[in-house]
Amino acid sequence: MAKIKFEVPGADTPGYLRRQKKLSEFLACPDDSPDKWEKMVSLLQDYVVSPRGADLAEKALWEMSQNEYDAALALITKQSEVDPNT
Repeated sequence: MAKIKFEVPGADTPGYLRRQKKLSEFLACPDDSPDKWEKMVSLLQDYVVSPRGADLAEKALWEMSQNEYDAALALITKQSEVDPNT
């Protein structure tokens, strides 16, 4: 399985409102809803720089380990310092 690399968009990166909307939808989704995971994968795809390509990124996201998931969630919610290229 390819290692997933994430990149945090800067203040000048287009798509800010789209990313914020996806983040809000994910955070508002009940924890016991199966839709929560679909929303998470959709949200994280905006941050994946490797593997390239929507299909490969989606497949890699669904195959994340718990540690990778925790790091990705921390990255996008800015709850902790996470190396964005791990």
